[in-house]
Amino acid sequence: MKIKYLLLAVVALPLVLFGIVKLYLNHQLNEFMDTVAARARPFVSVERGGVSTTLRGEASIHDIEIYITGTDDVVRIEKLTYDTPNLWYLLRDLGGVRNNRVPMSLHLNLKGLSMDLYGDLTDRMEDAINTLNLDLAGVNKLCGGRLFMGPREYRDMGYEQIIIDGNIGYEADAITEEITINMDLGFRDMGSYHLTIRSGGFLGTPFAARVPHPKPPAIDALRITYQDHSYIRRFVKYCSELGNTTEAEFIAAEVEQDPAYFANLLGFVPGPGLRAAYRELLSNPGKIAITMEWPESVDPGNLHLYKPEDIPKMLNLILTINDKPIEDLRFHFYDGKKLDVGRRISTLMTRDDKAQPVEVKKKPRRLRPRYYPVTPSRLKKYVGTHVRLTLNGNLHRDGELIKVVGNTAYVRKRLSGGNYTMQVSLGRIRKAEALLTRPPK
Repeated sequence: MKIKYLLLAVVALPLVLFGIVKLYLNHQLNEFMDTVAARARPFVSVERGGVSTTLRGEASIHDIEIYITGTDDVVRIEKLTYDTPNLWYLLRDLGGVRNNRVPMSLHLNLKGLSMDLYGDLTDRMEDAINTLNLDLAGVNKLCGGRLFMGPREYRDMGYEQIIIDGNIGYEADAITEEITINMDLGFRDMGSYHLTIRSGGFLGTPFAARVPHPKPPAIDALRITYQDHSYIRRFVKYCSELGNTTEAEFIAAEVEQDPAYFANLLGFVPGPGLRAAYRELLSNPGKIAITMEWPESVDPGNLHLYKPEDIPKMLNLILTINDKPIEDLRFHFYDGKKLDVGRRISTLMTRDDKAQPVEVKKKPRRLRPRYYPVTPSRLKKYVGTHVRLTLNGNLHRDGELIKVVGNTAYVRKRLSGGNYTMQVSLGRIRKAEALLTRPPK
């Protein structure tokens, strides 16, 4: 009998210890989030649904809502996960366990960061994009003169909100002192990016050194890919309709745009081979892949000092469109006047709070639609509007509510290939929201 109890104790003790560690980590993660929310409070208000940790070294925060101060905008995040190599490193980061060694891998995963294309912040973005396009009036002779696209253009293309999934992390090899950084950024129903950077001789010391050397790592190799889901096709359709042309006519004219257009959009002027590749991409949206190897002697900031004809060979540049290699990579830099787009956007998006207010005639405030919570059982009242439904199991359905029959709601979602209708049982809906200009009565 004593042996039986001893065996039970041997089995139960690790489980109890693991439970205590898990409770401790969850407590520390909650405290960390409370601290972050308190420090961010002057700018944003942060709410969350819950936290979780695993014994494999993962810490997750669920159902985050970020309310931006002074606006009616809400940024939502379904899940944010910090992934460490093992429990020891998670204890170090959350529990204050002393450990100066750099982990051989770290990952940060973002799922479902969403923001509606209506609101005060998107209004400011719209104003900035409109001003930018006015600054460059005449540069783009197509697409209604729009060189850059913003929230208004995205809405006109059929997008109702931006939803982002992302992942950034690294893997390191202590023997070769090589680090590989991977970043994925996906815009649901629009397109997705993948970036891989490989760097050797990381920090000039063994990777697991206790004190990192201040020398920054050199980039040995770089790969960027873009996979289109619907954006390019919608862009072509949108611009051709604005210009009252066929899509084929728009593509032909777009490829032959003036040097100033490409210089402001891309930073360089493509030659015949790159223009042909652009035509292929607009006609058959798919995958772009760029790989290059960066010589240690070349400073990225001084790349413009080299002759354009030498750069592709110097970087061992490879470009493929829909898995077809592009042989002619000729291009040149533009000698004419070019707008510093990054600096201009930063200026337009940043308010100068110290500046004296200028008296201007205020425009009447227009009523912008936003998502308001509604009762699932009363969804029939909102037929014809766009709804966002959160189901049991944290599943999401969004689109136009076309009808409610009995206990079933029919939601139509518009995609690049057409429309499809989803059937949702009202009993499965945990939270319902409708896109309205005023709160529901």
